[in-house]
Order: sequence, then structure tokens, then C-alpha cells
Amino acid sequence: MQKMDFGYHTTLTQTLNIHNTASSCLVSSDQDRLDAFVSQSRSIIASHDNAHFRSQYQKLFTKPEDFEFQPHKGDEVSRHHILLNCYSGSYPWTLLRCHM
Repeated sequence: MQKMDFGYHTTLTQTLNIHNTASSCLVSSDQDRLDAFVSQSRSIIASHDNAHFRSQYQKLFTKPEDFEFQPHKGDEVSRHHILLNCYSGSYPWTLLRCHM
């Protein structure tokens, strides 16, 4: 008389069901994440972000303060004047050419 192990088939069926459920959850999660990215990308307002960045990092867009070198305890001072024109435009990151 042949006997079948029904526990094996039951376990295999449950394992495959768990795999299918996990796969569908993964697909659903990926779709939710993609939907969130799409909605966030559509809500970006460049002018608002630009104004916010400029207000947060205002010091980057201002001309640095002039300073005068003061020698320390009798150090010799010689003056060298170098004209350095490195900026084209009003923003420091538009570095196009330097003339010395």
C-alpha cells in the first residue's frame, strides 16, 4: 500500500502562497513609492526653492568684507597688488576665466 505525505504538499502550498503574498506586497510598495516620487516631483516650485536657498545661505551671495593685514610684532610688510578677475556674472560659481 502506498502512502502519500500530505504534510509535504500542504507545506509547499503554504510556502508558495507566502511567496506570492510577499511578491505582491513588494510590487505594491514599489508602486506606492513611485507614486510618491511623482507627486513630489510635480510639487517642486523652482522659484520658491531658489528664494528659500538664497535666504538660508545668504552669506554665500554677498561680497566678502575687506580686511587690512596687520603685521605681528615687527614683521616686515611689503605690498603686492594683484588684479584677479575670476568671475563672469554675479555668482561666484560662474568661474569662466582668470586673469593675473
